[in-house]
Amino acid sequence: MAAVLTPNSIPETLRLKFFTALETGFLSLINCEITDDLLINSIIPFLNANPTITSLDISRNGGISTAIANPIGPEGATAIGKFLATNTTLKNLNISRNSIGPTGAAAIGTALATNKTLERLVIGNNQIGDAGATAIGVALVANATLEDLVICGNSIGDAGATALGKFLATNTTLKNLNIDRNEIGGAGATDIGTALATNKTLERLDIDSNNIGDAGATAIGTALVTNTTLKNLVIGNNQIGDAGATAIGAALATNKTLERLDIDSNNIGDAGATAIGTALATNKTLERLDIYANQIGDAGVTDIGAALVTNTTLKNLVIGNNQIGDAGATAIGAALATNKTLERLGISSNSIGPIGATAIGAALATNKTLNHLNIHSNKITPTLQQELWSAAERNRISQENKKLVENMVLLQTHIIYENKKRPVDHKMPKPIVKLMELYAIKELAEDDKKERRTSSMNIRKSLRIKNKPDLI
Repeated sequence: MAAVLTPNSIPETLRLKFFTALETGFLSLINCEITDDLLINSIIPFLNANPTITSLDISRNGGISTAIANPIGPEGATAIGKFLATNTTLKNLNISRNSIGPTGAAAIGTALATNKTLERLVIGNNQIGDAGATAIGVALVANATLEDLVICGNSIGDAGATALGKFLATNTTLKNLNIDRNEIGGAGATDIGTALATNKTLERLDIDSNNIGDAGATAIGTALVTNTTLKNLVIGNNQIGDAGATAIGAALATNKTLERLDIDSNNIGDAGATAIGTALATNKTLERLDIYANQIGDAGVTDIGAALVTNTTLKNLVIGNNQIGDAGATAIGAALATNKTLERLGISSNSIGPIGATAIGAALATNKTLNHLNIHSNKITPTLQQELWSAAERNRISQENKKLVENMVLLQTHIIYENKKRPVDHKMPKPIVKLMELYAIKELAEDDKKERRTSSMNIRKSLRIKNKPDLI
């Protein structure tokens, strides 16, 4: 069917965007003052006429932080809902900041119950409230394609969260749920936690900036004990104290999938930090921990430091804006002296003085993995701060150079493997040659047994160095 592109149907200022969409499959009309009339009479007919369009973004056309007087509103959202009910090609839809309200959300929810293709829906900042969230939650029970749902900033409370929890309990497709900046309390978070205990597909949950408190955090922590799919959990700014952090820590001790935990801007003190630290000592999957802006002092961070001595997976630790002094920084320094995996450390805006900073610096003299250090806004001189930063920077440059060498080795090994007539550069240092030999044998492992044995012998012969060069 021909594209619907006529002077009367599409404003001249937007026509280029429509032509571009025909080439890319993505119709982007962000902040373009799209009204419900333009949506109904131009955009939807265009989408119906051009099934190659798989993504539509009409966000920021009204609502919070915009000055547009005529967003698409409930009427436009209702039209989108009718379109989605029969459409079989659209995969991505962003309709955030359009003031669709609960009525518009209900219309889209109704469509989701039968839609077979939509994979991502962004519907944030639309004032949908509990009624709209409930309508979407109920409809999604029957949906089998949606993988990504962003429903943030919508004044959703416990009732809406409960409906979303019921949907999560049985859903088998959703991988990402973003419900941050709502009004969800402990009761709603508890229902979501109950669903997480049995859910088998969700990989990321963002419930940041709500009010779930210790009760909600405890419910989510309990769910993490049995959940086997969640990789990213963002629960910052939620009035979580030591009790909630302790429950999360207990879950981390046995959880085998969580890779990122953001629990910043809460009310966690030393007891909660100790519980998390105890879990880190044995946890084998967490790679990022953000506990920025809590109330953790030297005692709590000392336990986290002790865990880093044995932990072998954490790569990014953010403990800035707490109450850490020299004793806590010294404990972190002692951990860095032996830790071989931490790459980024944020410890800014604390009360660390020269003693603690020097302890971290001493560790960096031997530590070869930490390549990013944020230690600003402490009680140390700019000169000492620069010295610490430079030490981490040297590690970063060294790691980049090592990676460059490894890539060069892989490339040259591939050339040798593919073109046996190309001679090996026998002037290359012995460690490089040995690495090439290692990678060649690794690649040859995929060949059949006879060819692997013969080729391996040939490669070893070609890489043998008669006159041993100096090592680098």
